[in-house]
Amino acid sequence: MPDRFKVIGVVHLLPLPGSPLYDGNFSKVKERALSDAERLLEGGVDGIIVENFNDVPFFKDNIPSETLSAFSVVASKIKEKLGNGKLLGINVLRNDALSALSIAHAVEADFIRINVPIGAVITPSGIIEGKIGEVARKRKSLGANNIAFYEDVMVKHAWQFAGYDIEEWAIETEKRGMADVIIVSGKRTGDTTSIEDVIKVKNVVSVPVYIGSGVNPDNLAEFVGKADGAIVGTYFEEDGKPGNPVKVERVKKFMNRLKELV
Repeated sequence: MPDRFKVIGVVHLLPLPGSPLYDGNFSKVKERALSDAERLLEGGVDGIIVENFNDVPFFKDNIPSETLSAFSVVASKIKEKLGNGKLLGINVLRNDALSALSIAHAVEADFIRINVPIGAVITPSGIIEGKIGEVARKRKSLGANNIAFYEDVMVKHAWQFAGYDIEEWAIETEKRGMADVIIVSGKRTGDTTSIEDVIKVKNVVSVPVYIGSGVNPDNLAEFVGKADGAIVGTYFEEDGKPGNPVKVERVKKFMNRLKELV
């Protein structure tokens, strides 16, 4: 491998202001996010991605200003916790890459995740079209080319309008989507990613390929050596259920298994 397999832990934010599930207690949102971040760092992850996971049902693109502001505040506080060399990413669901870029620029994050960078898909939030042209131009105008684009290919919780050739979508995502990292996932949050899909994508792109769902200590050996890293959310959370608090013991178990493999 050209570089060590990297592990990005996920902070699934509690419902933010503007969400139907927000309970009015923003202090609790901040406390939980910082607690999860601290446990991920204690467990030894290489970085953290912050995601408004509980803001269901999601807007397909533009989130309201109160949500964006709250997200920025929490992300800034997590940034203060990071040590040297630890990465920070921003993912604004469902596909608000412009807001993600704005937050990342303000808090000096390292990357944003773009769930639908190119093409068009059907999702529970409606039809989503990639807006990478706008996002790439905004990055340029902000002078923020240091913020990397981590982009999904055939993202989870979505169905393609046309064609299911993941290799072709991966090539287009790298070339036309300007992806710095390509993410391959299972069908839903926590679902195991197909190793066959990972290999197909890895064989046709020149950028790093990350696993986007379903990695755990039991199947990690399948992916190490074939992918360049993983974004891990569900496994790190209590009882392996998405949205639960992060358990440092689960993080350490995963990272110890990785050390055995590399």
